[in-house]
Amino acid sequence: MTALQGKDNEDSDGGPLGWLSVLGVFLSVFFVKGTNVALGLFFIAFVEYFGEGAGSVSWISTLTLSVTWLGAPFASALAKRFGHRNIVAVGASLAFFALLMGSFATQIWHLAISVGFLSGLAGSFINAPATAFVGFHFRRRHSLAIGLAYSGIGAGSLSLPAFFQFSIEQYGWQGALLVFSAMTANLLVAAALLMKPFTLKRKHVGKVVELRDNPRKTNPEGTINEPVSDKSYIENNISNTQIATSCTTCRTCNSDKARFKSLTEIFDLHVFKNENFVFFAVLFLAFSFGQAISVIHIAPIIDTFGFSKEQTAIALSLYGVGCLCGSPFWGYVLSHCNVSVVHCYSLIIGMYGVCELLVPVATPLLAISTIMVALGFLRGGFSAQTSVVVRRTVGVKHITNAYGWCLLFGGVGQLIGGVTSGYMHDMTGSYDVSFYSAGLLTIFSCLVLSIGTVIIDKRKSRNYQSVSIVYL
Repeated sequence: MTALQGKDNEDSDGGPLGWLSVLGVFLSVFFVKGTNVALGLFFIAFVEYFGEGAGSVSWISTLTLSVTWLGAPFASALAKRFGHRNIVAVGASLAFFALLMGSFATQIWHLAISVGFLSGLAGSFINAPATAFVGFHFRRRHSLAIGLAYSGIGAGSLSLPAFFQFSIEQYGWQGALLVFSAMTANLLVAAALLMKPFTLKRKHVGKVVELRDNPRKTNPEGTINEPVSDKSYIENNISNTQIATSCTTCRTCNSDKARFKSLTEIFDLHVFKNENFVFFAVLFLAFSFGQAISVIHIAPIIDTFGFSKEQTAIALSLYGVGCLCGSPFWGYVLSHCNVSVVHCYSLIIGMYGVCELLVPVATPLLAISTIMVALGFLRGGFSAQTSVVVRRTVGVKHITNAYGWCLLFGGVGQLIGGVTSGYMHDMTGSYDVSFYSAGLLTIFSCLVLSIGTVIIDKRKSRNYQSVSIVYL
């Protein structure tokens, strides 16, 4: 059994296996994230079929989005232990069975468990490990690679709304879910494309070794000889801490302290010592609150404008057009232009908030179509570049777990935002208040992220200069 260890090497920047992995991530986000907006058509069908309020039905879509992110730390830990490809394959199988079960649902809570919780859990097993895997292949062109991979969101948002609308009209929502479950089986192909780069080292797991504090032999005179080559040592300079987490027979591994260290290593809790990461994760929670409202309820609010079902599906497809263009565009800008990744990311978020504020007043078809293209274009930017910001903050060694923890914070925001928006609609009879709140909160997150990053960077610069003076 092997797991991946990142090596931040300038020479490791793609290659055939890297671009195959990009294709695998493209397929994974096509089904996991590319369906987020299109599932709004099922939201409308569920409300009409069960006769429930928007607050109750919103639990289905909210659980799908939030659990996909809430389960990311556990999926990342499993990927680090058992391999990214294996966990993505498990998630693909779970997604198939969850949607298959949902097609036989007769109550709202049946859909909340199957289409909501189980498919969201499957999404966490697919999204976080697959996205983090790209960071092992690329360094210089990481932004471009992840931008091309995340254009799968745009491809899914472009093609799936019309397909879902046609399937619902022809076979009902039950038949449409059945067809969609068969389509998700293609995620097994995405898992197969996640190839390990040759520059990554192997971490041998489950091998019983002799633990020593120092890999040097001491002779009877008490002097230390040079390091020796011995078969009992693990190759590739694996630390004793990592060995202790995998050994199951020595006393150290059976102690409570060793078990705590093992848990800390598996979930990589050390990332919370990085103040930049904690600051970004908290703001990502606030931003995700607003983003959940625009994703879950964009289809229902367009439906209230008096358009036909076909026009609503076309408007949602335009969201995919913008996303398909936005992901590679922002990836190219961040890879080839001398711009700050964090400040560019916050700018994208701020513009997204402005577009959210304009949704309730964009009632003509041309206006809402333009807003949908802009929303998709901007979402393609921040969805893809989130992992890039995390990698720049914590480094490639911790990207798998750090990205998972970041998505956990985002999942909390999405869970609160999606349900709150549904019940606000039931109380006010309109989605306008929800979208205004989402836009203002998103703009606020953008400003705090930009200002806070500048303050933290200046403080670190002063600390670095003071340390340099001491050493001089």
